Amino acid sequence: AALGQHVSGPARITALGVNVAIYPDEQAFAASPHSQAHPSPETAPPPPPGYNGPWPPRLGAESFISHAGLTDRPQYQSRARLSGTVLDATRRVSGLTGQSFTVAAVRSAGFEASLCLAASDHPDLPEPGNIISGLAVVSAAVDSPLLNTAQA
Repeated sequence: AALGQHVSGPARITALGVNVAIYPDEQAFAASPHSQAHPSPETAPPPPPGYNGPWPPRLGAESFISHAGLTDRPQYQSRARLSGTVLDATRRVSGLTGQSFTVAAVRSAGFEASLCLAASDHPDLPEPGNIISGLAVVSAAVDSPLLNTAQA
């Protein structure tokens, strides 16, 4: 946007876990309420006529639903429902506050992200193969932008 043109290139995606849970594996996630597509099954609409799948529908362990564009409140535009498989995780300490936090590399729907978690909320380090799912604030940075001269 600052260049006044569309750009493309490799991007780094970082997310802050606002309200997330950690599951031991994909099966545990699939059995949990976090895997339900509708957050409140009690108020979910009934299945459409002729629908033969599980109800309410479930999300995959590697899924992403952006909240951008769903509200006119700017503070919600970078939030998403993120579920991903842990590839690696490390504990770090903030130089500013001295508080520890976890950075988990997670694979989600077609991308990998660094998902930051407060150590006070998640004292155990996630292990590879765990599933992390919930509400996250997401940001991305394009490392080496290439100007796209094609009109969008």
